Amino acid sequence: MTKQLLAGIAASTLLLSTLAYSQDGIGASEDESVANQRKPYELVITPTITRTRLRDLIVSVEDDFFSRFNELNIDDNYDIVCYKHTPIMSHISQRVCEPLFLWRARGANSSDVTFLLGSGGKDAINQASQGATAVTPRAMRIDKRKDFELLQGKMEALNRSDEELRSIGAVLAQLKARLENFGEDD
Repeated sequence: MTKQLLAGIAASTLLLSTLAYSQDGIGASEDESVANQRKPYELVITPTITRTRLRDLIVSVEDDFFSRFNELNIDDNYDIVCYKHTPIMSHISQRVCEPLFLWRARGANSSDVTFLLGSGGKDAINQASQGATAVTPRAMRIDKRKDFELLQGKMEALNRSDEELRSIGAVLAQLKARLENFGEDD
């Protein structure tokens, strides 16, 4: 399924950028229609694509990329997980993708602070502020800098050694560049 999706995205991106469609709906040449009949997947080519559809494609390809990376990566602590998160003081959910080591570190920090705040005693809040503090996301990333460097090395090594991961990454880069330059090529 992943290979078919990526091949479809890559083919439709290539065809979108190289073919010009007329207003009367005349499509590809005879050679291209024969080539399309041999492919085991369906191509839906639209002459214009919306930002929303492009963002949805990016999310889908990112999911495929992280899934392939997680499959190849032998250290589960460096697997990438994606989830929806609603930041404090906001009602707008965001998609967040991060490595498990960061996710676990944030959970451990929250657990420590909650434990100290929940402990009995007259002065629990002062004890919590002296013993464990909630670490900001920026401070946590700085603290986990070496793990991020190791993750970067793992991604680069797997990208060099696995053709499928490399092709997914190339399609992802093309889609992100297209979103960044959306509307400028008109």
